[in-house]
Amino acid sequence: MATNQIKGGAILSYLSIIIGNVIVLIYTPFMLRCLGSSEYGIYSICNTVSSAIAMLDSGFGIAAVRFIVKNKNDKSILPDVLGTLTIINIFLGVVAMLIMGAVAMNTDRIFGNSMTVSELASVRVILWITGAYLSISFMSSIFPAIVVAHERFIFVKVVDIIKSIMLPLLIVPFLLAGFKAIAMSLITVIVFLMMNVAKLIYCYTKLRVTISFKHFDFALLKQALPFVGLVIFKLLLDRVYWSGGQFILGIVSGTTAVAIMALALQLSGYYNSIALSINNLFLPKCTSLVENNDFTGISDLFSRVSRTQLFMLGIFICVFVVFGNLFVKLWAGDTYSDAYYCCLLIMIPYTVPLSQGIVNSILQAQNKLSFQALVFSIINIVVVVLSFYLGKYFGAIGCSLTISLCIVIGEILIMNLFYKRLSINISEYWINFFKILFPLFIIS
Repeated sequence: MATNQIKGGAILSYLSIIIGNVIVLIYTPFMLRCLGSSEYGIYSICNTVSSAIAMLDSGFGIAAVRFIVKNKNDKSILPDVLGTLTIINIFLGVVAMLIMGAVAMNTDRIFGNSMTVSELASVRVILWITGAYLSISFMSSIFPAIVVAHERFIFVKVVDIIKSIMLPLLIVPFLLAGFKAIAMSLITVIVFLMMNVAKLIYCYTKLRVTISFKHFDFALLKQALPFVGLVIFKLLLDRVYWSGGQFILGIVSGTTAVAIMALALQLSGYYNSIALSINNLFLPKCTSLVENNDFTGISDLFSRVSRTQLFMLGIFICVFVVFGNLFVKLWAGDTYSDAYYCCLLIMIPYTVPLSQGIVNSILQAQNKLSFQALVFSIINIVVVVLSFYLGKYFGAIGCSLTISLCIVIGEILIMNLFYKRLSINISEYWINFFKILFPLFIIS
């Protein structure tokens, strides 16, 4: 059943990407023209802040999957494990609300030099809305983790497809009526909460899970905290790495530069989704291989998945290099033409770590995230420092160049040397890299 779920999940992942991209092609230009660069910049900055806080949820979700996989066959222990994880999530929900509230109350101090009074007011309202959502989402995040741990990927991807379709269908009428970023944020929150409720219902009706709060498992908490801390730390660094530029541009350059950077990251995000949609299916599998000490299986899995990823990503990047400039101008308008160059600076070097993305699941399963976190800590300091300088003088292109340099140094050179120590055949990866991508670039 697990194999069928992975195959079905993979097929639906690509279907979700196709549907999502078609919707974006139609919806995003309309949204940009309805909002304008100022409102879109406001929406992007708020999304950056809330996404950074949401990393707490994602980090604990990864840990929850790991512990549920290890205990899901023991029906006497699993209810207490789920209850313990739920209590921790409730605590994180309160922390998330406090953090978002603190940022909302200090918007004048943070963005006062680059935003108008009305822009600051909109940012404040959106932050309170998303803060309330994040708090509720944290408290119910055990249910998505349960679904993934049981490898019910078909259901997960169906929910994702429904979400992709519902969001624009609900937002468009409000944009036509003249509503702006606040309405978009509120509708997005409602749709996301509906998806969480769907996963809750699925857990109780299909998976028949039981959550017990009678015995708090302190041993599990002791095991989880170091792992969760590293995962959350790495994810937060990852968020700074990718979204910190928007936040910095909001301080040193203004909302128009933020909008250009946001659009570039949005396009890069669709490129990322080609790889991430598949990689995310393998965390339970990697955990099982690690638990069984099957290091040959881990290396074989890495080789197979990375080879497929290289082929898919190679086709996409070659097409974008040739037609991307024209596409951006026709799609978003001349105001956002710099987004094409920002995308190239990010997407071309990021092809390597993206195609190797399954190694993140391997590191999480092996609980070997400390070195990766250290590398990301160092390159994030570089990203922040250079983004302030290059963002001030070169806008979004300066921030994109900073990210590109850090990808090459940190995620390609340093991390590939580290992967050679993890029973992963990196030499075979680089052979496949040149065998697959070189012919594609020649053809394009």
